[in-house]
Amino acid sequence: MQGINKYGLEKQEFDPVKHLEYLRSLHQEGPHLGNQYLEDSALNEYLKPLISSEILGKHQKDLEKLGDLAVNKMLDLAKQCEREQPQLVQFDAYGRRIDKLNLSNAWHKMHEISAEQGIVATAYDPQNGQYARLIQLIKLYIYSTSSGLYGCPLAMTDGASYVLTQVLAHDSKVLDKKVIGKIQDALNHLTTYNPAEFWTSGQWMTEKRGGSDVSGSTETVAVNYKPNKYRLYGYKWFSSATDCQVTLALARIIPEGAKLTLEEMHKIPLSLFLLKLRKKDKELNKIEIIRLKEKLGTKQLPTAELLLKGTPAYLISPVGKGIKYISHMLNITRLYNSAFAVGGMRRMIALCRDYSDRRAVFGNKLSKIPLQVKVLSDMEVTFRGNLILLLRVGYWLSKEQSNTATQMEGDLLRISSPILKLYSGKDVVRLCSEGLEYFGGLGYMENSHLPNLFRDSQVLAIWEGTTNVLCLDFYRAIVNNSSMDSYVKFIQSILLNVVSNENGLISKNLFKDNYTILVNEFNENQQQLNNLILSKEFPKYSHHLREIVFNFVRVFIGVLLLEHAMISGRDKDVDIFTRWLNISPKHVVNLSYDVQKVKKIGLDTDALDQQRGCGDKDSRGLIRPRF
Repeated sequence: MQGINKYGLEKQEFDPVKHLEYLRSLHQEGPHLGNQYLEDSALNEYLKPLISSEILGKHQKDLEKLGDLAVNKMLDLAKQCEREQPQLVQFDAYGRRIDKLNLSNAWHKMHEISAEQGIVATAYDPQNGQYARLIQLIKLYIYSTSSGLYGCPLAMTDGASYVLTQVLAHDSKVLDKKVIGKIQDALNHLTTYNPAEFWTSGQWMTEKRGGSDVSGSTETVAVNYKPNKYRLYGYKWFSSATDCQVTLALARIIPEGAKLTLEEMHKIPLSLFLLKLRKKDKELNKIEIIRLKEKLGTKQLPTAELLLKGTPAYLISPVGKGIKYISHMLNITRLYNSAFAVGGMRRMIALCRDYSDRRAVFGNKLSKIPLQVKVLSDMEVTFRGNLILLLRVGYWLSKEQSNTATQMEGDLLRISSPILKLYSGKDVVRLCSEGLEYFGGLGYMENSHLPNLFRDSQVLAIWEGTTNVLCLDFYRAIVNNSSMDSYVKFIQSILLNVVSNENGLISKNLFKDNYTILVNEFNENQQQLNNLILSKEFPKYSHHLREIVFNFVRVFIGVLLLEHAMISGRDKDVDIFTRWLNISPKHVVNLSYDVQKVKKIGLDTDALDQQRGCGDKDSRGLIRPRF
C-alpha cells in the first residue's frame, strides 16, 4: 500500500486535513506483465524436445516482438474492445434496412495485427516446412489472451483455410474451374500476411435447434440456380464472425422439382458451401442480421443470428458429404480453443505471480506466505500439464499437415484432439476462478479487467463440443481405428524408458512411488476402457465414460510430464510430475452405481420411476411458470 506524502513518519498533532489527504493518496500497486514469450519458462522448456533451437531461432525475433506487443499495444486495444462492444443498427432514419455493424476501431486494429503477425498465415507458409503448425501455435498461444477475442474469428478463418486446402488437394479434378478459382482466391486472402488483403471466415453450422447434432438439426436448404451455384435459405443461430468476408455453411440440396415433406427433407444429407457475405458495394448478400447475441462473456465479439434469404453460394464438397468435409475444421478450431484455454491459464498465473510480489498483508508479501505460494504452485502444475499436451498435439498436427506424420502420430492426434480441448476447457475455468480469489476483492472488480478472463474462459468448455460431446468423440476415435493400439505402445515405451534410463530417477523413493501409481492407473484405465467402453457392454456403462476419459487424460499428461522429467533430470520437473498426480483429480468408477441409480439421483425420480421437476404443470396441476 503506497501513499504520496510523509504523513505519519514523525510524531505530530493530529490534523484531519492531512489525514484525509493521506487516505486519498493510498493505493495498491496492480500487477505488471513482462514479455509473454521470454518470461514463459514452461513454454521454452517443453518446446526443446519438439523443435530444434536452430529452427526456433529463425523465429526468435518475431516471437519476442509478439511477446512485447501482447502486453503493450495489444493489451490496450483489448481493453478498448471490452469497452466498445459491437452494436447493430438495423434501419436507417428512412426505414430502410441496413443491418450495419458498428465495431470498435480497436477491433479493426486487431485485424491488422493478426495479419501482420501471421497468426493464421504462419501455418500455411511453405518456408516453415513440417514445423509450420507448431510455430503458428506458439504465436497463437502468446497472442490469444491479448487479442480482445479477435482470436475467435481467426480460429474459423484457419479452420476454413484448412478445409479449402484439403478440397484443392483432393477434389480439384472434379470441381469446375470457376469454383476452383473462387476457392483459391478465398484461400489466398485467408492466409496472407498483408492486412489490406486479409479476410476472415465464419463457419455456419449451429441453427435454431442448436447443439452438436449438426446433421439432425440443420434446416438450411440449397436450391440450384446456375451450374455449381446455389441459393441458401436458412436461419443460422450462432455466427461468431459476423463481420467476416467469407464463410463455410452447411445445407441440404433440394432436388429440382422435388415435392418433399419436412421429414423427407431432413433425411437429405448435408453438403458444404462457400459464400461471400457482402456484395461489391459492401451491402449484405441476401442476408439479414436478426440480432446480436447477449452473452455471459466474449462480449467484444460480434455474434449474431442470421437469416439467409437466397444467399448465393458455391458447392465445394461432393453432394451429401458436407459433414465429412467440414469436420476437417475440428482439429484446427479445437486446437485454437485449447490454446485460448492454456493461454488464459498462463495469463492469470502471470498476473497472480507478479501481484504476489507487490501485495503485502499481515506484514508479509503474498510471495512470502507459504499458503499463498502453494496456491500458485498448484495453478502452475495444472497449467504445465495442459501446456505439455497442447504442444504435443500441435506437433502431431504440424506433422500431419505436412504429410510427415507416422501412423502412430496420426492415431495419437485423433485421440488427443478432443481430450485436450475437453480437459483444458474445464481447467481454465477453475484456474481463472482461483485467480480472481487470489486478488481478493480486487478480483471481483470489473475495472481490474480480471473478471473478463474468467467470463471469457467459460465459453471454452462449451464451444466446439461440450465435455460429454467430446467424450463421445473420443469414444469414436478409439473404436473405429488403430488409435488405442498406438496410444498403448506410445505410453508403454515411455514407461519402459524410465526404468532403463541411467539418470537414477527410478531409485528415488518419492519418484518411484509416484511412478508406480502412474503405471497402476494406466493399467486400471486400460482395463476399464477394454471391459466397459470397447466391449458390447458399453450401453450398460456409458454413463461412466466421462470419469474414464478424465482419468485417461490424467494418465496421458502424467506420462508426458514423466518423460520430460526423465529427459531433463531436474528436481523441479520431477516435482511437477509428482504434484500432477496429487492435484489432478482421479475419478472413481463405481460399477455398482448403475443407470437406475444415476436416474434416481440425477432426475429425482419418484417411486413410479417418473421424473420430478419437469413438464408444463406441477403435481397440483398448476402451471409451472416459464423461467
